[in-house]
Amino acid sequence: MSSDRWPLSSPRRADRFLLEQMAAGNREAWEELRERYSLALYAHVLPLLRDPRDADQVVAEVFAYAWCDAGRDDWSECESASTWLVGLARRVLFEHRQLDANGVAATVRPTAAATSRTRPIRSANDSSVSD
Repeated sequence: MSSDRWPLSSPRRADRFLLEQMAAGNREAWEELRERYSLALYAHVLPLLRDPRDADQVVAEVFAYAWCDAGRDDWSECESASTWLVGLARRVLFEHRQLDANGVAATVRPTAAATSRTRPIRSANDSSVSD
């Protein structure tokens, strides 16, 4: 997807527009945000996890949460999409850092919340909805 599809004057306004579109079910907006911020989120979580596979998994889960929760989560207070996504990353990391009964950190794995929810998908050019 080309960035010229979202013709707004500032990155913050473009982010807000993309978040609004994603909340409305526009998968192209989600893909644009994922393209913009995946690498930055990966760089944020890799030093904390120290395992590239775990970092990849957490980033994937963050974007799964973003897709599922955009219409429910309050991102309106955030300065940018990156602020909201980093908050989601912290939430995912916290969940994965919970200690099990033996005091050993739990391994990174997709949570039921991120894997069980689905949303209708809508293209920017298509008003139909599909699962």
